[in-house]
Amino acid sequence: VPFDKIVKSYSKADWLAGLAIFPKTRHYSRKRLTKFFEYMAAGLPIIYSDFPEWKAFLEPLNVGISVNPEKPEEVAQAISSLKRSPELRTQMSNNGQKAVSLNYNWEREENKLFELYESLT
Repeated sequence: VPFDKIVKSYSKADWLAGLAIFPKTRHYSRKRLTKFFEYMAAGLPIIYSDFPEWKAFLEPLNVGISVNPEKPEEVAQAISSLKRSPELRTQMSNNGQKAVSLNYNWEREENKLFELYESLT
């Protein structure tokens, strides 16, 4: 599915946030999930597992709330916080869209890839 169609489908939905809540396994904790970028591009705050690698990536962007995936009450609290605070949702939404438009887009990644190829030749 083309990326722009994914983002449009997220944008059409009346979602409070995107969820990236996964069990604490090495497999998930060291990945930057595609859904992070899809949610940010669509302007959705992210409720995500509190893996150190994910927090190190997402916290500086201020695009969501980290939760312990083994504690449903933390997930519920994050949802409640976003429901109660439209200002917080808007801020996180804007931060995510800005991060994608400035740093996490195909044009920028293409340039990085070309630089890598050139350094290898």
